[in-house]
Amino acid sequence: MAIEQEWWQNKLAEDIYATLKLREQTVPALQGNSTQLWMRRHLVDWLSEIVGELGVCATAQHLAVHLLDHFMDGLEVEMAYLHLAALTCLLLAG
Repeated sequence: MAIEQEWWQNKLAEDIYATLKLREQTVPALQGNSTQLWMRRHLVDWLSEIVGELGVCATAQHLAVHLLDHFMDGLEVEMAYLHLAALTCLLLAG
């Protein structure tokens, strides 16, 4: 009985990896233009508390912060919706 090749060791997986790697390199750099940068630390601390309570992995937390940074860099969010935006980023990252 032959052992099947691992799923990540085939041509399709290599093509997918190469495509994702290329897309990752073309992500626009953060400009730091958000007028709400002063709220970032509070939002990251708040997300850390939520992650701790829910038992979400650290990778999802880091991705959520990354998404939040890019989201906030692109537009100004009303103060009332900043926590909702942070939580949405965590939902997408998880």
